[in-house]
Amino acid sequence: MGATLARARGAGRGGGRRRRRLRGDRGRRRGRARRRDRRARGPRRSPARARSRLHRLPGRRDGTAEPAGGRHAGAPGPVTGDATLRTFRAEYYGLLVSLLWREPGRRLLEALGHGIEVRAAAAQRLHPELAAGWRHIAAYLADSPSDPAGAIADEYTRLFVGPYGVSLYPYESYYLTGRVFDRPLAELRGFLAGIGVAKDESVSEPEDWLACELDVMRRLLQRQADAGGAEAEARVLDQQEAFLKRHLLVWAPSAARDIARADGAAFYRGVGDLLAGFLDLERELVESRGGDPVASVEQARRRYAESDWKGPLFDLPGPRAGEPEEAGGPG
Repeated sequence: MGATLARARGAGRGGGRRRRRLRGDRGRRRGRARRRDRRARGPRRSPARARSRLHRLPGRRDGTAEPAGGRHAGAPGPVTGDATLRTFRAEYYGLLVSLLWREPGRRLLEALGHGIEVRAAAAQRLHPELAAGWRHIAAYLADSPSDPAGAIADEYTRLFVGPYGVSLYPYESYYLTGRVFDRPLAELRGFLAGIGVAKDESVSEPEDWLACELDVMRRLLQRQADAGGAEAEARVLDQQEAFLKRHLLVWAPSAARDIARADGAAFYRGVGDLLAGFLDLERELVESRGGDPVASVEQARRRYAESDWKGPLFDLPGPRAGEPEEAGGPG
């Protein structure tokens, strides 16, 4: 792959734990189901009360970053046996899931603040938006009181939960059709069934929710780590490429930039930039393998607009200012 993504492999590891949210070939984790009424404004999430989870953070265990252009620099794209690149990707996906699945808890925020300037400097060598995300988060934490978790929880609620309307609808169906529970969700469910990944019964959000799709990639990277041999690993890489090209990379970059630009986004401005920069690295990675490029969100919207699929449609409130007229969805 290109030099930008090759340098990503110089990133090391951090410490922490995470809980599986999507079931895959290792079985399913049962939990207490929590249901929400979506009839008024589409999908909603009540303020999360789940146990705080701390993902591994990109960067070495000592809080420093390995220099860009390390021993993997100049190597080709996502090859089998490249544990360093796989770990780098898995840790970023895990972090983004933690930041978007629910409001981050104190332990995660403390971990984010440790060595964050070093991570920002290392990210600058990879992608400017990735570095901007770390810098925005660093500035927010530096300017915040000693315990910023409450303010960030309020921001998360305003942006994603409600109760009086939300700023963002981070669902693939909404971004591609202007509606939720539409054809993109049906196609995604078919794809996930084909690769043996299922949503845990305790998760009330649909599979095309942004955090769910990011968690699909986290699960596929774990599946890659568990693959027995180069042939099995190559099959998992093919699954990752198909998922990214057909789903996540088509719409999530637009959602990431909407998060960064949303009214009232302060901490989540940085999260949106982190997500946008990382997904651009992922696009470079999958396109380096050859084949068709990732479709643009505009191309996907045209495809769905021209189809006559009939299914369960749930319209959301009228378009907000600044939304493109072409498909009625966000930019």
